Amino acid sequence: MTEPIPKWLMRKYAFLWNRFREKEFDPREACEALKDEEATVSLALSDMKKAVWLEVRIHPQDSHKRVYRLLSPQEGVRSMIGRKEGVGG
Repeated sequence: MTEPIPKWLMRKYAFLWNRFREKEFDPREACEALKDEEATVSLALSDMKKAVWLEVRIHPQDSHKRVYRLLSPQEGVRSMIGRKEGVGG
């Protein structure tokens, strides 16, 4: 179930969604897309993961690296409303 996220984090989500949609990306690509420092991007990705707006998996060629995929805005909102309001599953 997704959770509401703060405005600053929603802005970063929107930039990433505009760039990647549902494609996988790595932290370096996220830094380039957001034009931000690694520490700030790392915090944003971690907070998106905690709020379940982002899926994380181990990189297929390097188990020390991670790849990310955003939930679509529709998936996120449906999950938030459906579970809390008892609508749609």
